[in-house]
Amino acid sequence: IFERDNHRCIVCGKYVDDSHKFHHEPCGQEKSDIISGGVVLCNNCHYARHNTDKLKLIKTKCEEYLRNLYG
Repeated sequence: IFERDNHRCIVCGKYVDDSHKFHHEPCGQEKSDIISGGVVLCNNCHYARHNTDKLKLIKTKCEEYLRNLYG
């Protein structure tokens, strides 16, 4: 997932090293490591995905990103 996303947050483009856990989309997707269900998010965007008014915007961005890759 990190290689696929070039170690970049798919929302803001910030570099993210692979010591971070990728984000499961949809949230909690059985916590599987399936490549088509994960995206790289930086800490700030990951926090915003779960805890701010940007939740829906980031959720949509994650869904569209994965849909463009995997249909």
